[in-house]
Amino acid sequence: MLRPLRREKTATQKPKDDWLRTEREERLWQALRQWRQQRARAEEVPAYVVCGDKTLRDIVEKMPRSLEDLHQIYGLGEAKINKFGLEILDVCETAEAGTVSTDSAQVIHSLGEREQALKQALETWREQQASADQVTLGTVFSNESMDDLLTNTPAEPIDLLGVYKLGEKRIEQYGEGILNICRPFSDGLSEEDKRKRRLMRRLLQWNIDTARHEGLEAYQICSKVTLRAIAARRPQDLAELAEIHGMNEEKTDKYGAEIVELCKQAD
Repeated sequence: MLRPLRREKTATQKPKDDWLRTEREERLWQALRQWRQQRARAEEVPAYVVCGDKTLRDIVEKMPRSLEDLHQIYGLGEAKINKFGLEILDVCETAEAGTVSTDSAQVIHSLGEREQALKQALETWREQQASADQVTLGTVFSNESMDDLLTNTPAEPIDLLGVYKLGEKRIEQYGEGILNICRPFSDGLSEEDKRKRRLMRRLLQWNIDTARHEGLEAYQICSKVTLRAIAARRPQDLAELAEIHGMNEEKTDKYGAEIVELCKQAD
């Protein structure tokens, strides 16, 4: 008669890293994930946009040594090989040698005092909510959302719309609680991150208004991934805007002038 505990599909699966067989594979796997995280932050996109886990695993198992070898890796087309190929090969070579490259070391960083305190507060609150609702931690919000909340800490309700893996359903159920935890820490962002957050709010509101006017869903205008990339790069003309992930020719022609104007007006 009791309501069963809801679990995510991955809850009963084996840990993703169980397939790693040697120290070299473990070292390369971690190095590739660190490299991917660095590239994703630089591009202001989720990690999977750079390379999916299946691609990284294929790299570990095949250990490519040339650009030609990369063509045999799952998920690596010509465009990604041209963009990331040499970096991937460098990570492979460095990991095989058992050393850490300077570039890889740049992404291995400890959380600052603000981030540590915020993470602890969010973890405690998430555990309480999961226990109260009899759901898994990831049902409240994912670890990817956690990382994003630490680095792009929201202060207003609209900020939540830009958080990775935080959809409308989760925001409706848990958004107010998340904001209550995050607000005291939101002023601790750098001035550059605050600037991006202000522009992101304008872009999100423009996206909502445009979608409503056209009778569409907001994601059909621009995804949060695209909006975040725009807020980070702040393109000043259509050519710069067209280079951003998710801005195809049609969208650039239709919405480009409005988006560029918002970026130019950003303080």
